Amino acid sequence: LVLFVLVLIFPLPIVAVSWAVLALGDGSATLVGRHFRARELPWNREKTYAGSLAFIIFGTLGAFILLRWMTPELDNTFSIALKTAIVAAIAESFHWQINDNATVAVTSAVVLSFLI
Repeated sequence: LVLFVLVLIFPLPIVAVSWAVLALGDGSATLVGRHFRARELPWNREKTYAGSLAFIIFGTLGAFILLRWMTPELDNTFSIALKTAIVAAIAESFHWQINDNATVAVTSAVVLSFLI
């Protein structure tokens, strides 16, 4: 549902990259955070440093690949991908009353709209 709303608001490359950050970043954070012992984040005991690092690594990778493919004219795609993944990982790490999939997708799209 969130991605459908994003399609109505943002250009397709921004939605696609947000989806990649959501799928790869949040997905890997969940897998790594649950399967590897790591220190918990002080502001959210349900999240770990390892999960956040996995989010940043894989979210950056997914964002970078889609940015290069969908917007080849951009010169600083890695920087944009990294900044987007870091901000989305921070947003994902907080306790929210709504599903973190919504916060990650919306945060990614807003950050991308400012950076592109």
